[in-house]
Amino acid sequence: MSVSARIGYCFLALIFLVAVIAGRDGFTSLVAEANNDKVAVGTLREGFDSLPAFPGAVAEGDVRKFDKAVLTSYSRNMYAESSMDHVIRFYESVMPPLGWGRSTVKKMDGVTRSAKFCKSGIALIVGFVGDARNGVVYGVQMVWDGDANSSLHCPLARESPVAVLHR
Repeated sequence: MSVSARIGYCFLALIFLVAVIAGRDGFTSLVAEANNDKVAVGTLREGFDSLPAFPGAVAEGDVRKFDKAVLTSYSRNMYAESSMDHVIRFYESVMPPLGWGRSTVKKMDGVTRSAKFCKSGIALIVGFVGDARNGVVYGVQMVWDGDANSSLHCPLARESPVAVLHR
């Protein structure tokens, strides 16, 4: 066996060893160059639970959690006897005083479908899920995404996300 083949096998063995020791999520973080400022699941949940809801909105189903190496989120669908435009306008009025800056708004056929707000590396997305009888079903998702190239990513401010979410 040639020297270059032995080096290749050693390199593959090293990658396998790192994957086994770090585990799937750790290896994914290493390969994806994930941000080391990951927000703890409990901290994100506390922030999610403290979000204001559109007046009269009713929760549909349970809060859903997603926690992997480069992405952590909590989400829930809500029903409101209103239009999506009114729901988005509500969040556009209440989130900035709480320190959330509006990042993007997406429209389809002239109708607002979603809005994204950012606060110290955390994204809040309010988006259309579907029409409902006399109203709308919308989703609320609070997410930390360590992948700077992701559409869910919000840049990290100088302050710790943990301190900011507890204000």
